[in-house]
Amino acid sequence: MEEMIMYVNLRLDDAEIEKSMERIKSLMDEAQQELMRLRSRVGFVVETVEVKKESADSPN
Repeated sequence: MEEMIMYVNLRLDDAEIEKSMERIKSLMDEAQQELMRLRSRVGFVVETVEVKKESADSPN
């Protein structure tokens, strides 16, 4: 079975956070719909979703 992993690293100022979170929520909704479609075809799907929010002044 093919495995798909998506990592999204965002560094945003406070003015951009809400807009970006809405976009992330939309992408996660699309991904959930795709998982449901795949689950109906394959029978099972292993999923892991990690969302981290870091302040702009944090290291890394």
